[in-house]
Amino acid sequence: MSQQAQEETFLVRNGSLRIAAKRWGPANGYPILALHGWLDNANTWDELVPKVMSQHDGPLQVVAPDFAGHGRSEYRHVTTDYGPNKFVADILMVVEQLGWSSFALLGHSMGGAMATLVAGLLKTRITHMILIDNLGPPFPPSSAADFAKFWAQSLKVQALPTKPSKLLPSLEACVRVRASGTEDMTMSIEAARTLMGRGAEAVSSPDGATIQYRFTVDPRVRFIHFDLEIPGNVVDHFLASTKCPVLVLMGQNGAPYAKTMVEERAKLVKTLRVVTVKGYHHPHLDVGVDECVAETLKWLSDYPLVPAAASAGTQRTLRSASISAKPKNKL
Repeated sequence: MSQQAQEETFLVRNGSLRIAAKRWGPANGYPILALHGWLDNANTWDELVPKVMSQHDGPLQVVAPDFAGHGRSEYRHVTTDYGPNKFVADILMVVEQLGWSSFALLGHSMGGAMATLVAGLLKTRITHMILIDNLGPPFPPSSAADFAKFWAQSLKVQALPTKPSKLLPSLEACVRVRASGTEDMTMSIEAARTLMGRGAEAVSSPDGATIQYRFTVDPRVRFIHFDLEIPGNVVDHFLASTKCPVLVLMGQNGAPYAKTMVEERAKLVKTLRVVTVKGYHHPHLDVGVDECVAETLKWLSDYPLVPAAASAGTQRTLRSASISAKPKNKL
């Protein structure tokens, strides 16, 4: 089994949006969709996925898309936004093109939040779900005053012209900026360098005399307010609708909000295992990767990746499944 990733491209939104992706493993491997976190990209899986694949008993195929506006995927049109409903719809379109009738989900941070929504929508088509430092979308503001305040801030940002990404003198400068993060999002230089292999690009001056670098992420992505998009009771409904077993890997010094998510939402998930591993918000890409691999393999020995038996129910198309399961609001 090869652990060398291949590049892949998906055209979604009637061919108007190009989604870049990485694929590991053979076409006959158990299908796993891996979803990265906010401001990250598919390189977030460069440590975890190959190690799990090399030690897992059966073949795996892992497809890791860059969300729109991240990594090597295209930006959304200026007339639309980066709401969670659009990310979920993109995921459904990618899965439709892959032709997977059932599959497992792997998600970190924002990717984990999107995975919980997909699992709540597709229900029995999702066989397993592994989440890293996450258990669903962020909580809405606790008061009407806070909601109004954040909503007003969001609207003001959307009304302003989008500023281009700042140019930095070198790729290593991008690495240092990404590694600096925040106290809650600490990561090593090595982990940041892995992400910047897909998250930064060279830009030539008009005369070609100098080369500078910029982040590939759409600047508008930085102003996403997921906490204003999905009511808390709707998130609870999605989690309670999840049929598959769920493993949550929490960084020992991970994001405090993620710990609160798990504490308050764990009771909603029918089959849940929560494990704390060494590391911060990106344990799977940093010092906690070996523990993440070991705990993932241990969990998969208890909940094996066995393809579901073909039936009329499991072989229905994604389009009919997603239409019957989606909420009234348009994705």
